[in-house]
Amino acid sequence: MSSLKQNQTLLKEEVFENLRTLLRNILNPEDMESLTLDTRLQEDLGIKSLDTVEMIIVIEKAFSIRLDSVDFTKVSTVEDLVNLILDQSRNGRGD
Repeated sequence: MSSLKQNQTLLKEEVFENLRTLLRNILNPEDMESLTLDTRLQEDLGIKSLDTVEMIIVIEKAFSIRLDSVDFTKVSTVEDLVNLILDQSRNGRGD
């Protein structure tokens, strides 16, 4: 594995772990240990529109990025959310 690929994988894992902590604080789910990149936000975690608004605000502050509703409509899994965070970070869409 190339050094760049290793760094991207590490960064993705780091974002995932930070996101897991944020979701635990927002949603208080019973079993966050079973949270994976494939976990579906609405179906598996029961995230509703009000939860989404709170989640966006917390994510923006935690990762120093800006998310808009159009970007967020494409998010259905934890991995989608991790990738969105990484994309926004790389594109310099921070505060």
